[in-house]
Amino acid sequence: MTPATTSEIIIAKIVPLFMLLCVLVLFAASLLKIIFDVPFRGNIFLVLSGGALCVLCGIGVGTFIATYTKSAQQAQLMAFFINPPLSSLSGSLTPVEAMPHWLQPVTLLNPIRHFGMDTLWPNYLALIGFATVLLTLSVRRFRKQLG
Repeated sequence: MTPATTSEIIIAKIVPLFMLLCVLVLFAASLLKIIFDVPFRGNIFLVLSGGALCVLCGIGVGTFIATYTKSAQQAQLMAFFINPPLSSLSGSLTPVEAMPHWLQPVTLLNPIRHFGMDTLWPNYLALIGFATVLLTLSVRRFRKQLG
């Protein structure tokens, strides 16, 4: 029993994690520029907003996984089987063009792939779509669990 509504519980779970991960994105971008002297060309706001959208998608995936499991250990185990394929199919380790032809369309369903800046607006729209769908599904499942 809690006096908090389901919306308040969801916001209390998602917002602090989102803020912390956004600070980490900013920290990583700062390290690249200051420590490693990686030249930055372009709009930093677009890069950071893309990072925030990618973080939001990751939170959506994690929350969705958590609604299907009964314990933290089950959630970690399920994430172990979901996160490595997402990472491998993102195009960051292996170029998408080098993947088998039948696998290339599957990579379009991976939110991490759309963090690239080569064609900006379609990728941002895809990230917004993924974040919306993943968070909507996970919030609905979470509300169902609480109810």
